[in-house]
Amino acid sequence: MKKIFSILCMAICMFVFTMPASVSHAEDLRSVLSVSGTGASTAVPDRAVISIGVVSYERDAFKAQQDNAIKSKQVQDALVNLGISAKDIQTENYSFNPTTVRDDSTNQQRITGYNVNNTVVVVVEDTSIVGKVIDSALANGANKINSLRFSVKNTDNLRKVALQNAIKDARAKAEIIAGGLGRHITGIKNVSESVSGVSSRDFSNVMLMKAGAESTPVSAGSLELEANVNIEFVIE
Repeated sequence: MKKIFSILCMAICMFVFTMPASVSHAEDLRSVLSVSGTGASTAVPDRAVISIGVVSYERDAFKAQQDNAIKSKQVQDALVNLGISAKDIQTENYSFNPTTVRDDSTNQQRITGYNVNNTVVVVVEDTSIVGKVIDSALANGANKINSLRFSVKNTDNLRKVALQNAIKDARAKAEIIAGGLGRHITGIKNVSESVSGVSSRDFSNVMLMKAGAESTPVSAGSLELEANVNIEFVIE
């Protein structure tokens, strides 16, 4: 009787210890189809950031500083008159540097004048007046437009739509491949995703100066955000 009981206990132990291994082995044998998907979403820009500079040169240091200060104030006053809030006009750079040449008779550097550069970054919430902002700045003393960048204030919805489109793309690819193999999708093993930033539209200095000189409207166009997903589908 004791011998029969011992054999029964051994059989139960073997069954218990081998079951997880069998289940795990079955899971390992499941077919996995790894597919990547890409999706995008677009939006009309609702903000523009412009870098505007006033560069002055005079032989006298005081005159250089005064000329730059007067023109810089004129530019900022003109921007405020267009409806831009003073808080949206921020100094980006200010420099005051002498210009020099080497005196052949003394073999030393000699100051010939002074360069003053005052650059402000302007946030324009109404993209329809970007052309007016550039024209007004150039008409009131600015002589350097460094950059113009369009952007979108809230990108949450853009990210959501781009991810949804990426998932749809991956699922469609997986169904085509699985169908071609005579299989069907039964589940998902793993998912990873990445979303790029909104691709801003940047304009070169030459383009901006031309736009200001000819009073040409600047079109904001549209911006795009891209998302990528990689999904491991379980197929049978």
